[in-house]
Amino acid sequence: MEMQHELIFYPEMKLILADANNNSNKQIEDIKKLVEAGIDILIVSPNESQPLTAIVSEVFKKGIPVIVIDRKIESNDYTAFIGANNFNIGKEAGRHAAQMLGGKGRILEIWGLKGSSPAKDRHDGFINEISKYKDIKLAEPVTGEWEASIALEAMHNFLKSGESVDLVFAHNDYMALGAYNAYIKLQTGRILYHRS
Repeated sequence: MEMQHELIFYPEMKLILADANNNSNKQIEDIKKLVEAGIDILIVSPNESQPLTAIVSEVFKKGIPVIVIDRKIESNDYTAFIGANNFNIGKEAGRHAAQMLGGKGRILEIWGLKGSSPAKDRHDGFINEISKYKDIKLAEPVTGEWEASIALEAMHNFLKSGESVDLVFAHNDYMALGAYNAYIKLQTGRILYHRS
């Protein structure tokens, strides 16, 4: 991890890592334990926006600097945010999808974790762009929770239902790979690509 490498130059500093394994409740408990341990700064990538807002805000209001990475919370109670403009990513995906379809067709959207800010922002940006095209329709979306295996299962179920689409918009590349593998598996009975 880059932060661990950077700390070589600052031997007086200590990095404490906690992994909540995509569990918002565990992440909240981990943050509470870190604060009790006396941290000087919190660097956090919130699993989901809403559930993590209160605890991150509480840490910030205690005077502990908070750097939020990749995923936002639902308040401005943090010191800095480092991440992408996910709304623009969604808009660009929508623009590209409309161009590929020639302004006409049916799209399946595969969401990341629905409570996460990147998923919400990518969806909103995508819809903002796609809504300009009256001949583009959206299938009922499915959720892949950012994981290839979950997206594979969701796409497999979608295809088995007999529905068809002209294009799939997945919120990240792992889920796109899962969706692709679901299609290949249905056609050939095997998976071609694995996430390494």
